[in-house]
Amino acid sequence: MKVLLAIDGSPHSHAALVEFSRQPWANGTEVEILTVIHPKIPLFMDPTLIGAAAHVEQVDGLRHQAPALVEAARENDPERTA
Repeated sequence: MKVLLAIDGSPHSHAALVEFSRQPWANGTEVEILTVIHPKIPLFMDPTLIGAAAHVEQVDGLRHQAPALVEAARENDPERTA
């Protein structure tokens, strides 16, 4: 069996991870953990470029956090992903 677990660090994905870890998965089950970078600040070009700078800063922060989020889920440590 193959399972795809998508997480984003939200309370809902934390609940999904907790529930996922409680399931009795068959031997040989392959699990792929996936997260995506989705900034909350939209990229709008404005004359002062303040919005663009905030967008780039947020994307960089999310890109830095994403590997740790996936690693915590892989280690089956729901507390680190909350």
